[in-house]
Amino acid sequence: MDLLELCMGCMANRGQEEVCPRCRYREGTPAETPIHLPPRTELHGQYLIGRVLGHGGFGITYIGWDKHLQRRLAVKEYFPSGVAMRSRSGNEVSAYSTHLQKDFDYGLERYLEEARMVARFAHHPNILSVLSFFRDNGTAYIVMEYLEGRTLEAHLDRVGGRISVEEAIGIAVPVMDALAEVHAEGILHRDVSPDNIHLGPNRQVKLLDFGAARMALGERSRNLSVILKEGYTPGEQYRAKGPQGPWTDVYALAATLYRAMTGVLPPGALDRVTEDELKPPRSLGVEMSERQEAALLKAMALDPSARFETIRQFREALIPAGGAITASSPLLDAPPAISLPEPAAPVTTRFPEFPPPDPAPPAKKGIPAWAWSAASGAVVLLVLFALRPGPPRPAPPPVPAVSAQPAAPPGEKTPPPAQPALPEPAPPAQPRYEDLVAKAGSAQQAAEAVELARAAIEAGPDRWEAYDLLAQVQLYNNGDFGEAAVNYRKSLDRGGFATFHVELDREDGRRSGRLRLARDSIAYVDSMGTYNFTARMEDVKEFRATHAAGPWFPGAASEFHALLGNGEDYTFCGLSKDKSKERDLILQLAGER
Repeated sequence: MDLLELCMGCMANRGQEEVCPRCRYREGTPAETPIHLPPRTELHGQYLIGRVLGHGGFGITYIGWDKHLQRRLAVKEYFPSGVAMRSRSGNEVSAYSTHLQKDFDYGLERYLEEARMVARFAHHPNILSVLSFFRDNGTAYIVMEYLEGRTLEAHLDRVGGRISVEEAIGIAVPVMDALAEVHAEGILHRDVSPDNIHLGPNRQVKLLDFGAARMALGERSRNLSVILKEGYTPGEQYRAKGPQGPWTDVYALAATLYRAMTGVLPPGALDRVTEDELKPPRSLGVEMSERQEAALLKAMALDPSARFETIRQFREALIPAGGAITASSPLLDAPPAISLPEPAAPVTTRFPEFPPPDPAPPAKKGIPAWAWSAASGAVVLLVLFALRPGPPRPAPPPVPAVSAQPAAPPGEKTPPPAQPALPEPAPPAQPRYEDLVAKAGSAQQAAEAVELARAAIEAGPDRWEAYDLLAQVQLYNNGDFGEAAVNYRKSLDRGGFATFHVELDREDGRRSGRLRLARDSIAYVDSMGTYNFTARMEDVKEFRATHAAGPWFPGAASEFHALLGNGEDYTFCGLSKDKSKERDLILQLAGER
């Protein structure tokens, strides 16, 4: 294959076409942000890097191509958020500062140790296969098999937030098999959650992304709050010397099942200590036996000694001997489409990613997908909203009693019995504002996010969150500065915020995060949650562009700074496609007090 004709969006042969006919990726599309490797970067003399598949707190995953074996794969780059930065003149990765270098190096070694460990289980059908790992660019890379399909988290989002008990258990059993094998080797996963369970074609289930290296770095830096996943993490993982063992993964898997069956994220383990508001699944409309419910709740016990000690014990309690296990699901029955990006609107990783629509699946009836998860990005307040389960199944209409009728005289026709009047079907419940905003924030496509945000505005025209979210999609995904400005102002006029995704320039490097403007305040928080400030607008002495661009300041045309009355000076740069226009919009809104 001619590598010049290889599409960097899907690694298929696009021929001479500039736009790939399969995924619509345009050749020459630049990296989404400066911290990503440019498409067509070559690593280790063997791997060609394409578009970004995902960017988490610990690394960046790219689609890749093995030039030697001529096959598509995935490549994950060690790039811990808040610790690592990339050189502006090349692909080299380093720590933000000498102070963080030890943490960076420590995490790097744990990252490679984890790769070696997971590679031992390449034979297991339910564990993601690690094919190779190596050092390059001052960091490390793990080469993995490329998986088609989607995560359990994405699947739940597509089907309305919850699945049947039978389907959930059918997905959990292969995960249990995988965990049982790694536990037998004295290894814990420590990060079981819906986004680390992958569902592929032919009902293939795989366990992803062991959390050992990520947890090790979090424990060393004492920043566990950004490493652990609220709702799925047991209490012992929040403590440096908590008693961890197979029961730790038991809790996380049980919490994942709870989420999948009920459509509700379990309350955090630390919150449950003071007031345990975990509701039994059957009280939320889940059709399961008392035995299954008792097993699930025992697996989620706060006290580790009260849980099942092993995955096998949990499985035996949850699934009766000889019990049928099924995982019937449109996703699992047929190979799903690969999510691929729109060439005209690359997505920033600091805002929910919106790949383009999948090819249309066979027509089927779906459950209304009113949101189950909290909106990400700017609307952080939505995590406080209760996540409600799907609507209970309506009871069948009552059968009217039939009274005996006297026989008709001979020769007379017996009139047909009167048909009972069927009750009028209840009108479908209208989605709540909170659900629509949450759904918009976790949408998989920009068009879907816009549609849901507009529906939320219609449901709550006097509230601000949907306007702010809509403006972010319009700015960072669609590049529509005019519409974004209109909706940012509507959010501000309703007492809300205008949220922008920026980088803060500090002595120890650049930090990505969110800048939030209100009519009377300005606030910044970095993506790791480790650095932030808030100031009243009346305490902002100066808020303007830094200086004109020139040979000494080539990127200065897009930078701006906030000088506070206490002497603190903060310099920012936006992350949209047109950083200068973004800067001008921010300064304009800040001046409209």
